[in-house]
Amino acid sequence: MVKETQEAITVKKSEDFSEWYQQVVQKAELADYSTVKGCMIIRPNAYYIWQQIQDYFNKRLKSLKVKNAYFPLFIPEKFFQKEAEHAQGFKPEVAWIANTEEGDRLAIRPTSETVIYDSYSKWIRSHKDLPLRINQWANIVRWETKATRLFIRTREFLWQEGHCVYETEECNGHNLGETYLSKDGCNTCQCTIDGSGNIRELCTERSCEPIEEKECPQLGYREKGRYCNINYAWEEQRNGGEYCNNDFECSSNSCLDSQCTEPGFWTKLSKWLAKFLVNPN
Repeated sequence: MVKETQEAITVKKSEDFSEWYQQVVQKAELADYSTVKGCMIIRPNAYYIWQQIQDYFNKRLKSLKVKNAYFPLFIPEKFFQKEAEHAQGFKPEVAWIANTEEGDRLAIRPTSETVIYDSYSKWIRSHKDLPLRINQWANIVRWETKATRLFIRTREFLWQEGHCVYETEECNGHNLGETYLSKDGCNTCQCTIDGSGNIRELCTERSCEPIEEKECPQLGYREKGRYCNINYAWEEQRNGGEYCNNDFECSSNSCLDSQCTEPGFWTKLSKWLAKFLVNPN
């Protein structure tokens, strides 16, 4: 039997980007259209990428003491009524199941805050139950009525959502592991987790004198293998295995368990995508 061959991409990106994009996705065997309007089929090549993302991210979650769980796909309408302001933005996109035994309409999950925090309200009874850090890998349904595009706009898609509750508000809105200046600009701080599992802001003193000459624009800015450090000076990015506090300090742009990871899958993937996204033809 003669193996079926695929034709090359038949349109230039510069002439018809939308058609070019769809051909790239389909001929790379990443995804295909489903007979269900607005939905897509994630083929093995793309699902492998998704699994690599999950494997990488789950390691990060473990280092932050976040555990995975799964909550129902169906959400009672009364939950949305209690959180009317939060749900308002999703209302036009919610898919409803009307014929339910409960007599209350059920929404097919557009996002999970309402159903997750209903459970949290039962599980959290005192400060001793905190912190509570949970992540969910799930599918989401947004009943899009506009034109859909593979991976960009579909009625159903895969994602993750993290929902964490702490005893106190720390780090002034900064992310875990992030290095930043204190409000007065006199200390270098990092948002971290202490031995008890609570978020804490750890700061070290630095000069309070204003920095008159800045070599680089802002903390974490990356350019040509270097990054902008806390003193607004350029510093070379570090190699795999070297100590780090932030992703931007690493040449791989990934800091895991205080060590820069080796450039690997993500570098290969970005180079592969660059062939399509940079070359105008």
